[in-house]
Amino acid sequence: MKQGWVTLADIARMQSLICDAACRLAERGHWPMAFKQYETFVLPQRRNT
Repeated sequence: MKQGWVTLADIARMQSLICDAACRLAERGHWPMAFKQYETFVLPQRRNT
């Protein structure tokens, strides 16, 4: 995967969420998703700081 892609499990772990909540967060944010075997990768939008 290219730089910036993370798994839904990583998102859940970083934000103290369950995997289902991380999936809903990605769907609400319209993050691009890629499905690879048993993992779902997302490309979260970067926050402007």
